[in-house]
Amino acid sequence: GETFVKESKGGHTSESIRNDPNKIKIKESNEDFGSVAKVKNLLLLKVRQQFPAKLPRAVHSSFFTVLRLITAEDVVNKAGSRLVSMGLKTEKGKRLLMDFLFSPEMGVYSLFHGLPQVSFVGATCSFAGLTLDTSVFPAEATHVRVHYFVVDYHMEDGSFVAYSAEQVLLDKGDLPVVLPDFELDGLVDLGVNGGLRVAYVHVQFCKWYEGVLFDLKTKGMIGVRCVGVFTL
Repeated sequence: GETFVKESKGGHTSESIRNDPNKIKIKESNEDFGSVAKVKNLLLLKVRQQFPAKLPRAVHSSFFTVLRLITAEDVVNKAGSRLVSMGLKTEKGKRLLMDFLFSPEMGVYSLFHGLPQVSFVGATCSFAGLTLDTSVFPAEATHVRVHYFVVDYHMEDGSFVAYSAEQVLLDKGDLPVVLPDFELDGLVDLGVNGGLRVAYVHVQFCKWYEGVLFDLKTKGMIGVRCVGVFTL
């Protein structure tokens, strides 16, 4: 009838991971983990601003997993010192980031049945050949706002610089229309800002009610998608 507690032996401690040669892979994995976590927080800083509420935990977890896969594409540095930015220099790394859905409930791709083409190192975003599908509009939505922006990330100090094109507001009653090209002025040389530039498209459904345009903030009314990744 007595209760006994037995302490298990073994396991990992910070000291053993740091000094035990048999645990070098654990040490390397932890170092890569810390690097990826910092980059995840940096890349999400501007993206989170497009949403009125916190991103679901599942999005954070999935994004972290994608960044780990991107880091694995870094074949220049050894395990433990691999970088997301190096992985993004590869075509597979870029595609992994562009395919990630920050807002699976309102996919930018489904709204246009495709993604725009980004050129001139992010300075131009063209929706040529794409039309907006009005059947995707929620019943209460009367308009959709399309926003193109670019972010230059400084990996060294964990900061960023954002550039925003003029937003376009589309009336459901006037569709379909050909979207104009989005143009950005003032982009600096990519090397000045750390060598990582990511282009995004943000869409926001709105409702015109009694002379006022309201952003619809419920689930499925906002979408963000990476549409271009540029590195040195």
